[in-house]
Amino acid sequence: MKALSLFVVALLAFSTLATSFISCILGMVGGMILMGVLLALLPLPSAMLLHGVVQLAANGWRALMSGRDAPRRGLSDEWVQQYMGWGGHLAPLWRGTSRATRNPRS
Repeated sequence: MKALSLFVVALLAFSTLATSFISCILGMVGGMILMGVLLALLPLPSAMLLHGVVQLAANGWRALMSGRDAPRRGLSDEWVQQYMGWGGHLAPLWRGTSRATRNPRS
């Protein structure tokens, strides 16, 4: 992959900041606009990777900023439910196949 020019890097930084403000004001759409800008400037794999990093940083920062205000009581219950749900879906993969899909004659 060729190196990005300073102009493209500045445009990416500005579009990230601008779409962040759009998301802050409207509550949505900023990520979609950012993805469109990234796809216009970068190849698909690079755009997807950069979008994921930007979203991870933005959501992580938001979680750190509002960590004191987040309700703690129901959070652990949600985590347990999520792990149970994922475990139920992924258990057949860990065991090879599930009994429902196994051929009874074999």
